[in-house]
Amino acid sequence: MTPMPWFRFYSEAVRDTKLRRIARKTDRPFAETVGTWAIILSFASESPKRGTLLLSDGNPVDPDDISDVAGCNADETLQQLQSNGMITVTDGIICVSAWNKRQYESDNSTPRVNKFRDKQRNVSETLHERYSNADVTPPESDTESESDTESETYPETEVEEDRRPAAQSTTTAKTPDPKFQERTEMTRQYQTVLGAPSTAVYPDMIHYMTQLQARDAVAWWSLAIKETVGAKRPGWQYMKAVLTAWLAAGQPSTNGKAPKPKQTKPTRFVVAVGDENVYYRTENGVDVEERREARPM
Repeated sequence: MTPMPWFRFYSEAVRDTKLRRIARKTDRPFAETVGTWAIILSFASESPKRGTLLLSDGNPVDPDDISDVAGCNADETLQQLQSNGMITVTDGIICVSAWNKRQYESDNSTPRVNKFRDKQRNVSETLHERYSNADVTPPESDTESESDTESETYPETEVEEDRRPAAQSTTTAKTPDPKFQERTEMTRQYQTVLGAPSTAVYPDMIHYMTQLQARDAVAWWSLAIKETVGAKRPGWQYMKAVLTAWLAAGQPSTNGKAPKPKQTKPTRFVVAVGDENVYYRTENGVDVEERREARPM
């Protein structure tokens, strides 16, 4: 379905209490908050499923896409919009909560125009069949009747409106990125076991996913989820601590702790050098001088 090139934006937005509250809580200019909200509505309008932020089927708009268009980090604003009930996030897909309430299906005249044209085409074909073999001109009464039908069933203004060239969408669908699809699957694994993460922690999760991808250690993600399930307070903060420990150690382990290298107990020995005794200790294969003392006469 061709996306509509426009949507309803209400002038009350400049006085909206929720948007002003969000601007205060995020310490962002009010104009930036309203602009971010307008960008979200634009994505929702051009989506294959209006009201849901999709670049294409199966390819959701993510917080980075919104931040990129806004020219600023929109994560806090998205979190506050979700907290105030203006958007919802389900399985990583952002939806505008009151879209169907504030945007009307009747705004899209394309289906009505197509229906009218189909009807006119059928009328023309009927007249053609009726008079194609006749030697007389079609009666004026029939012509007038069809003209009256056109005037009553479809206003001239709507026909003229449809003749205008359709606005071209400026948003081009992204080619699915294998790394993005892999992170989507990792997010699904987390949601299946630990529930949907909040918008606030989503960028943090993406950061750790990217690190695991860079190390070719994506399998650690599911291991960390299993490790987190057994915690007293299972959640992202615990899983984050587990991944941090594993990344630092370079390998996964149980209970979120990397195995420590075995430490050998230091040994001590004395070497006579001239008129002095030199005291050494050997620790982890390295001889370290501790002190020197004069040898007793």
